[in-house]
Amino acid sequence: MTKRLYSLGALLIVTLLLGACAGTRYVPYKEGEEQDVLSRTVAYEIDREFYVNIPDCVLVMPLEADGSQAPYARLVESELSRQLKGKFNRVIGPVERRMASRAQAVDISNPDDRRVLAKSLNCHAFVFTKLIDPGPTYLLVWSQVSVGMDVRLERVTDGRVLWRARTEASRSKGGLPLSPFSILANGFSSVRFAADEADVTASVISDAVRRIVRTLPDARVFETARQQNRR
Repeated sequence: MTKRLYSLGALLIVTLLLGACAGTRYVPYKEGEEQDVLSRTVAYEIDREFYVNIPDCVLVMPLEADGSQAPYARLVESELSRQLKGKFNRVIGPVERRMASRAQAVDISNPDDRRVLAKSLNCHAFVFTKLIDPGPTYLLVWSQVSVGMDVRLERVTDGRVLWRARTEASRSKGGLPLSPFSILANGFSSVRFAADEADVTASVISDAVRRIVRTLPDARVFETARQQNRR
């Protein structure tokens, strides 16, 4: 118990320090595990094949998650679909995906079936997402909601990863119990923050997705240039 409290206390101190280091760093994907804990880091990688045959359409797949992460699925898939529309001409999101899979009677958990679905939609790449330790942390005087996210773009024909990125986003409220007044004030702030968990979680997911999608080249620009060259 003492060890856990020590760990949570250390996490609280580090998180409070993050407020002074709010800049986002973009680093190569392989260096992502060596993150500076005092900065927001996005690790990403773009394969050269992305530029050889740039996808015009992407199909957002269901969240790769266990049952405990199911409540995040709708938020993540919807937000990812929305922001990817700023990068690709066509984005098949969760609603259209479910309708198409029912109409085709395919099981998209099966690799062959999802390729059939992608072909029927004339889509050239899948978007897969994993969450890393999502959820809240509540202490008496401090609360935090954090979501780690790893997203990859796979070519439909051979499963080659064309792009991938990962990051972690968080929100927190409260502070160090430096005096009786601060204990009361931070405790009140922490409780209010916890009560707004649903809205805070949606905001944190949006932040994580925005940072990740920012690392993607704008496929629409390349497609426009390609069409102009054909004229």
